[in-house]
Amino acid sequence: MAGRSKPDLRESHAISKLLPRGVASASLTFFEKRALMAIGIRLATVEDLPDIARVVVNCWRSTFSGLLASDFLESMSVDHQERRHRRYFGRADVRYHVAFNERDDVVGFANGGPSRHTGFTHDGEIYALYLLPAYQRQGIGTSLFSRVAGDLEGAGCKGVLTFALTCNPNRGFDHRLGARQAAAEPIMLGGTEIGQVAYLWDDTSVLMRDLRRLAG
Repeated sequence: MAGRSKPDLRESHAISKLLPRGVASASLTFFEKRALMAIGIRLATVEDLPDIARVVVNCWRSTFSGLLASDFLESMSVDHQERRHRRYFGRADVRYHVAFNERDDVVGFANGGPSRHTGFTHDGEIYALYLLPAYQRQGIGTSLFSRVAGDLEGAGCKGVLTFALTCNPNRGFDHRLGARQAAAEPIMLGGTEIGQVAYLWDDTSVLMRDLRRLAG
């Protein structure tokens, strides 16, 4: 899209150092390395909202196929997701970061702001982190998470939490970043009650220290 910056090689280099522990760079294919080094991360703009909405729908359908009702997944609408995120995007206390590839396509995003859950003392929340399947397990999600967590630290949040469906096969991500798990109320999706779990970081400064250490 016109007007967007191209990938910052310094950011791409930082991402390359966020590979999962135990995964040597030599184990990546040429094309995986090329894709990784071409990824950039920046603050989202309002023009990104249609792409953000498409990422949401794509990720839900690919992640939860066979785990959630197919009619619910098929009913998900890009237009609805765009309207939903437009409401959040308009708030001064909510930040969005997007990951984009060498073609300037948005391939993932993360957002966060004040906690929406009164049952916890943690005052900051990572609302969402989505990454298209082809770009997962390359450290990009960790970099997106780190950007939003840094925003929360900068806003004075003392603790951070996030939520995941219990059926989400990717929820080990939060464990690997040092979160502790807590029970959470189930939610209704498509008329069905679905379990979810909370992940808590009690000290935002410790979380950021660990993320910086991970980034080398």
